[in-house]
Amino acid sequence: MADGTENMSLSPHILRGTCFGSPSKVPIVDDMLWETLKDNYVGCGMGMTAENLAVKYSISTIELSDSRTKSELSLKNIFFPAFLSYICSLVLRIKLVSNLT
Repeated sequence: MADGTENMSLSPHILRGTCFGSPSKVPIVDDMLWETLKDNYVGCGMGMTAENLAVKYSISTIELSDSRTKSELSLKNIFFPAFLSYICSLVLRIKLVSNLT
């Protein structure tokens, strides 16, 4: 079972046939976000694939939520101490440099 988030708002658009401009017609715009969300092998979007797998393997929303919570807590326990030590050392260096000037 996999779960996560993605930043899809930065997905680009492609303007086809506009290398030399398109003076007489509107350019064709391909939305890469829409193209990447579709699973061409199965023929449906990723959201529907997830829904179909949940039904096929009898995964409830509560089970998925519990799994997500467990995953987030384990990440927090691993990542947060390292993040804090990095931020604290950075703040100390900034204060040290500002006190010297």
